[in-house]
Amino acid sequence: MENNVEDNLSEYSRLLRNIRTIISQISVQSVNCLWDDLSLYYSTKAYPLIHEIENCMRKLITKFMITNVGINWETETSPQEIKLITANSKKTRPRQAPNNFLYDIDFIHLSDFLFKAYYKHGIEGLFEKIKKAKTFEELNLDELKNFIPKSNWQRYFSVLVDYEDTQLQKKMGRTL
Repeated sequence: MENNVEDNLSEYSRLLRNIRTIISQISVQSVNCLWDDLSLYYSTKAYPLIHEIENCMRKLITKFMITNVGINWETETSPQEIKLITANSKKTRPRQAPNNFLYDIDFIHLSDFLFKAYYKHGIEGLFEKIKKAKTFEELNLDELKNFIPKSNWQRYFSVLVDYEDTQLQKKMGRTL
C-alpha cells in the first residue's frame, strides 16, 4: 500500500511540475497555491527522522563533553552566543531536559556550539598579564596562547576526531 502511495505521489509531483511549466509559458501573472498536501505528506514523513538526528547529535555532544571536560561542561565551554540563547529560552519556556541545555536550542545552534570561536579566559586577563610583566621574558607564550579564541571543535573534538571542522560545518549547514 505504502509503495503504491509513493508511486502515485511521484506521478502527481511530475504532473504538478508540468502544469506549473505550462502556466508559466502562457504568461499567466501568478498562480497561488491554497493548499499543498504533497508538502504536508513529505514533511510529516521527514520530521521524525530530522528530530531523531537532532537528538542524536545532542546526545553525542553531551556524552562527549561530560567525558572529556567534566560535569560543568555547560558553563565552561559555551560560547557567548549560546549563553544568550539559552538565557532567552529560559525566559520564554521551561527547560525540556532539566540537566541539558542543548535540548533547548535549535539545531543551527548546535553548530554554533561546536564551531563558534570563543575566549576561554576573559580578554581582561590578557591585559592584566601584559601590564604586570616588566620584561618580555616574564610573559609565558603558552599562557598567552590560551587567550586566543578557539571553538569547542578545536579545543576538544579535533584531538580525537580526524575530520576537518570546516567540512563538518558545511555538511551541517546544508542540512539546515
